[in-house]
Amino acid sequence: MRFEVPEFKKCCCCVPLRYGLLAWGYLKLLIGLSLLLVVLIAAFNMRHNIPELIAFWVFVIFVCLLDISFNIVFIVGAHTKNYKLLRVFYYATIVGVVAYFLLFLVYFLIQLIALTQADTAAELHNYRITVLLVEEIAEVCVNIALDCYLLLLTRSEILKLQRSCRFQFTNNAADAEIQYNLHTDIPDLDVQGMTPDNLVITKTDAAII
Repeated sequence: MRFEVPEFKKCCCCVPLRYGLLAWGYLKLLIGLSLLLVVLIAAFNMRHNIPELIAFWVFVIFVCLLDISFNIVFIVGAHTKNYKLLRVFYYATIVGVVAYFLLFLVYFLIQLIALTQADTAAELHNYRITVLLVEEIAEVCVNIALDCYLLLLTRSEILKLQRSCRFQFTNNAADAEIQYNLHTDIPDLDVQGMTPDNLVITKTDAAII
């Protein structure tokens, strides 16, 4: 059974696709910069110089910078209509979504094992942890759904730009071939005074010759 990935022509069913992607890209860039600022403030206010904690903050800062970099690539690709840059963002986002899901899955399993092994005296504490896990699951599902929708929109824009590039290349090649045949193969051709129909026939004959 073959499943066809849907192709969108508009963002959110009302905004032109490229403009919607640009708006989404700038919004993600703003969120990424804000998150990086919060992380830097938290890292600089760290009171204990524990190596594991320092390594954790370095990793978080690296992930934030990587996300901002790919968002910039995405915005530049959308502005310049460069499908290669959009394709870089597309594959990077796929890797990011998969890694995000796997990390949360590991975190969820650890918390679930901790809940099952806890004693009954901490029932209220377990209830609070369960509520937090449900909220986190809902948040992760919403984030993954939004990322998947952005991936589908980006894929649709990439396909549109690729088709546009192939169409323009074919036309340029055809025009160059006709111009070359008219000016080099039959230099004594008198185009002036000919009707459009005769001119088309003459071009065809020139191409055949």
